[in-house]
Amino acid sequence: MPEININGSGTLAQDLAAFKIELTKRSAAAMDEVGADMQSALAKHIETDVYAAYSPKLYERRGMDGGLVAQAMTAKIYNHGAGVSIEYKPDGMHPKVPGWNKVHGDDLIGRIEKHSPEYNWLPKNKTIPNRPFWQNFVSEMVDDGTAEYYYAAAMRRQGEDVTEDGAIVREANDGAY
Repeated sequence: MPEININGSGTLAQDLAAFKIELTKRSAAAMDEVGADMQSALAKHIETDVYAAYSPKLYERRGMDGGLVAQAMTAKIYNHGAGVSIEYKPDGMHPKVPGWNKVHGDDLIGRIEKHSPEYNWLPKNKTIPNRPFWQNFVSEMVDDGTAEYYYAAAMRRQGEDVTEDGAIVREANDGAY
């Protein structure tokens, strides 16, 4: 029978404690990267699901001057160490569209996604299509496993051997507004 020798000055418990501390630091650093990746993915959904789906005739888009994409890139990211969340509460202030000035956050997302609340300046003979960018973003992050991919990739960049297992699940209010 082979002989096992353990050499070192510490105990297994000390080694495990040191490993947990290092893993916690690396995971928290990875969550910062995941948050930044989520901001970029949200901005991409706004570009493709909102801006590319409809071109307004009655007003000029704010674009990177306070528009939805600019606000996505400054969305609040909360790093929970072992998890990350994004808070996107867009501001509807617009210099040329007074109706938006009263619709912010979840109501603005609801207006864009499914007309809830309804637009109060709809152009005659033209309807603005539903543009579910937030729902698509959440589905991509959770259901399609993109957030998990972002995390595993960030951990691999730190030298950890991490693979995705599909264990991320949607919380009850994910995608709800």
